[in-house]
Amino acid sequence: MQTIMSETILLQTYKTLPIQLKQEVADFVEFVKMKYQNSLTETANSLHKNRKRTLGVFPKGTFVMSEDFNEPMDEVFKDYV
Repeated sequence: MQTIMSETILLQTYKTLPIQLKQEVADFVEFVKMKYQNSLTETANSLHKNRKRTLGVFPKGTFVMSEDFNEPMDEVFKDYV
């Protein structure tokens, strides 16, 4: 089983590398980061494609509109106009 190098040891080791190898490390870090981001994007897209869509936001019967829904609301907003 492999152990993960601590950040301190990793940074100390990185500081001892010649500039060319430091660039390779930086390139590899960017590669791993992009690979991880692409993996997350693919997973999210897969979940989105497989989700069954339903019409409307609220399931039928979960709310009832007030009888005066279409009545003017001048009095309610008079302080804001």
